[in-house]
Amino acid sequence: MQIRTDKLKKRFSASQIIEFMRCPRSWAISRFCVLEREQRAALEVGKAVHDLLEKHYKNEQSLQSSYDALFNFEGKMYQIGQIAFNMVVPFAPRPNAAADYGLGVEEYFEFEHNGITYNGLMDLNWKAHGVGVVLDHKTSSDPSKWGKKEEDLLTDIQRIIYSYCMMCKHPELNAVNFILNYGSTKNKPKTHYRVKYTANKQQIQDDFEILTDISGLMAEYVDAFNTCKSGTEVISLIEEIDKNPSACEAYGGCDYKKQGMCKLTTKERIRGLQMKETLVEKMKRLQLAQKEAQKEGDTEEEKPSKELPKKVKNEKKVPPVNPPEANEPPAETPKPEEKPETPPEPEKKTRKRRTKKEIEEANKLAEGAVEETKKEIAKEIAKDVVEEQLEEDVATLRADILMLVGVTYAMPLKEMDEIRQRLTQFAKNL
Repeated sequence: MQIRTDKLKKRFSASQIIEFMRCPRSWAISRFCVLEREQRAALEVGKAVHDLLEKHYKNEQSLQSSYDALFNFEGKMYQIGQIAFNMVVPFAPRPNAAADYGLGVEEYFEFEHNGITYNGLMDLNWKAHGVGVVLDHKTSSDPSKWGKKEEDLLTDIQRIIYSYCMMCKHPELNAVNFILNYGSTKNKPKTHYRVKYTANKQQIQDDFEILTDISGLMAEYVDAFNTCKSGTEVISLIEEIDKNPSACEAYGGCDYKKQGMCKLTTKERIRGLQMKETLVEKMKRLQLAQKEAQKEGDTEEEKPSKELPKKVKNEKKVPPVNPPEANEPPAETPKPEEKPETPPEPEKKTRKRRTKKEIEEANKLAEGAVEETKKEIAKEIAKDVVEEQLEEDVATLRADILMLVGVTYAMPLKEMDEIRQRLTQFAKNL
């Protein structure tokens, strides 16, 4: 593993943040080390299709002339001409009228926010009627199956960064439409798939503020790398960064796992299947909480109280009818002296003495009650022990099943035989 010797800048693209959210350790290895990633057909075919579309929208080469263009990757031919031809967006500005709509083709952008630089490349962008449009070309073997849906774009990092950049570029815009334009690379190159998400100015700003929490954490790791003085310190830093075992087999498998740079045990992979809340889920939860708070703020408006204090009518005082002499209190007559009453003496309760036979019967009843209580307690304890043992067995069985299903690809035959024996023994015990 070759460690980088230059200082890193706090400059992040959408793809870097997506990789960090998928697996922080994978991002750290790609940033802190000098590595060569494996070339994959999906990436190479996508680049070739992008080149044809770029030439078309820059009015350099028509797609009709390159309709039969082919791309060879590892002996397999791809019809990139037909793929690009069917990905042309009918509602996008024509290349000859690009100036009227401010059409940008393959535009590089870079902006700074709170000491962190964000950069990227917009495939297409334009504006019309106070709304900005950002369109990104994507290729997939089956867009309707593997392509993103509208609900996925709610937390899509590329959508958030590109829309925020569009708002900074054109502050007069009221909203931004983010569109993913998919083309199929297999079976039916003539099919296409598009998905759109519209966000207003306030939502774009709120989403970007949530994103800054994640990029801030990435910036802290960059600062920690820049302070490392040796390769040993860098390797220990990488090992301290969180990993996501559930992403080891995503998108054809992690390159660093294949090269032996990130070694995970079987237990760590099993824990990955039951991993805690991921960064994507956390971001989605924060966005939903933010929307609910806004809705509550709109509905709960303070209303002035319509209740007025009740007026009390003035009551006229009626003068007394009797003359003043009659209103005077009568003279007090002396009361006879009352002798204090003496409380009656309490009656003495005599307790009836029990016979010897009654005492023996009472003792027998008490002993019987104690024995019954002991038996009930023993039953409860035995029941708890059985339930705990059953839970442990079920948990062990579940872990073994997950191990068989999820990580059989990395397990030696000896471990597989041990797991089968444990499953057989557990079934016999049941």
